[in-house]
Amino acid sequence: MLVCLGDSITHGGLGADWVGGLRHRLGDGALVVNAGANGEVVWSVRQRLDEVARCRPAAIVLMVGTNDAVGTLGERWAAYYENSQKLPQAPDENWFAQQYDALVGELAGMTPGLVCLTLPPLGEQPESSAYAVVQRYNEVIRASAARHGADVLDAHATLRERLTRAGVAHGPAFVGSLPKFLAWMIGSAIGHYVVGWSWDRVATRRDLVLTSDTIHPSDRAGAAIVDLVEPWARTALWADEDHRGDTTL
Repeated sequence: MLVCLGDSITHGGLGADWVGGLRHRLGDGALVVNAGANGEVVWSVRQRLDEVARCRPAAIVLMVGTNDAVGTLGERWAAYYENSQKLPQAPDENWFAQQYDALVGELAGMTPGLVCLTLPPLGEQPESSAYAVVQRYNEVIRASAARHGADVLDAHATLRERLTRAGVAHGPAFVGSLPKFLAWMIGSAIGHYVVGWSWDRVATRRDLVLTSDTIHPSDRAGAAIVDLVEPWARTALWADEDHRGDTTL
């Protein structure tokens, strides 16, 4: 069984469902569990690891930390996550590093088949402060993976390459205003679920390529993540003959 663990980018309700795409690619012989949850930071994910352990995963794909990073981009963002996730403290980089390292250690104890994905870009403007924060968080991810013997897949570089391929050198920056971002996120959901637009169409209407709202993936980005993860998942999943378990989370 393969468990994909993370936040709303993994959950797939507010952007492309890359886990569903991966499940389709792997076919009927694979059990793939979507263990993404909207709004979660690394600390939140650690509070539900008993549910992950019940699945007896043969392999785990971990992509989490975007909300931790966003939570450091201003007091309103920090308060939003602290209150909505009932956190013991406001997000900061040191706390992220501590929590992420502990999480990777705990997951590595469940299965040797663990891969950590770097965080996708925030927005599509490489010179922005949000981009720089994500790069620092990705260094933490690489270091923790190396410390605990986990694999790393560079989702950030993959998506940057897709931007370059699309001819985008300087796209829209991350929407730094919390009220504006929430309006964009809600508008994206209405466009997709009510009007029937694809996530790509939602993105295009905002001059975006990889996200519908500067966080959640467009269909293009979702497909890129599937392309990145599929070869690793095939190797890790079928390396363990017993990949069955409780699929209920």
